[in-house]
Amino acid sequence: MIGFGSWKHRQVQSPEGSLQEIVIDWFGVDRAYQGQKSTEGYSWADQLYATVEADACSNSVPNASIALEVRWDNDHAIKFWERQGFRFEEEVFVASGSGRAYRRMIR
Repeated sequence: MIGFGSWKHRQVQSPEGSLQEIVIDWFGVDRAYQGQKSTEGYSWADQLYATVEADACSNSVPNASIALEVRWDNDHAIKFWERQGFRFEEEVFVASGSGRAYRRMIR
């Protein structure tokens, strides 16, 4: 297995009313494939994310935003998500229960 990714829908409130957004719940690439390229020349992580995004978007309303939460100190993950077009939306927040600090990113 190269990696995994999962997504779900979430309703969010905006000035325009209730909107559906796609949330990337989990995403990971096996250590053996991190930084490695496929025979087509793309990184395995980029290819995996492309399949997760395509599946999520084909099962969502048109132009739904995509959001995720990333550990505030995970520079490697932050750079990956920025390459995918994500930007920070909120400052650091602490998750209830775990006490870990995260930042929300959106595209």
